[in-house]
Amino acid sequence: MNQEKCASADLCKDNAGACTQMVCTPNAKTCDASGNLLSCNAGGTDFANREACGVGLCDAANGRCNKCMPGT
Repeated sequence: MNQEKCASADLCKDNAGACTQMVCTPNAKTCDASGNLLSCNAGGTDFANREACGVGLCDAANGRCNKCMPGT
């Protein structure tokens, strides 16, 4: 029997006898085109959290929403 090692337990599908594809890197942050900060879940199966930052205010590198300060 050939066994496949999945990248995370969440990606292992016993009933299919295979691993599913990783959607995102576990715990990574990214921004979508609408300015939402997306956080990947620990298993890499989906983006679990979405935080509305606003267009141009999402900072994936630092994992946060930037704030626009009036007059700056």
